[in-house]
Amino acid sequence: MGWDYFHRLPDESVKEIIEKYYAYSGDKYKVLDVKIVKLKTAYIALQDNIQNRICGVVWLLDYKKDYFNFGHKIIDEESGPCESACPESILNMLDLLPDDPRYHYAKDWREECRVFIQKEKDRKANPLAIGDRIRTAKEIKFNDGSVADTFVVSGQKNVYHIVQNSAVYRTVRIPQNVLDSIGFQIVV
Repeated sequence: MGWDYFHRLPDESVKEIIEKYYAYSGDKYKVLDVKIVKLKTAYIALQDNIQNRICGVVWLLDYKKDYFNFGHKIIDEESGPCESACPESILNMLDLLPDDPRYHYAKDWREECRVFIQKEKDRKANPLAIGDRIRTAKEIKFNDGSVADTFVVSGQKNVYHIVQNSAVYRTVRIPQNVLDSIGFQIVV
């Protein structure tokens, strides 16, 4: 499926657009809640009166500066959306999925969202401070061929100093998702 673009009025919120979209279906669907994450993704708890259940829907959002200034792409949970930053409040509203192979993408998506939520909670519970020394579970290889597993947190987001032989060797940028996927611990 592709993207749909149309003219969004200046006073129209994304939530209003989503609610209007599903209101056109009559009483087939009802929007229970909408959460927008980083202005690019809307997560929706949608009551599906046809299947008699509450399901999750993801809207990818795009904004342009021309007349057709708002775009969206709709992905239901059965399609297995790649976006997994669904807020816990939306996930908790969804009905349990039947034990049916047709719903394996939806189950996988919900599990990915739960993993993301837990990682965010862990990250917020243990924030890294400037000067913290961390060691990754495995070495990271950089474009110049160098490898390292011990870093010191700098004052900038995702910027670390490589430590070798107890001295700062050089500064590198490591995205948070790379550290999360490899795993790391704070060392003294």
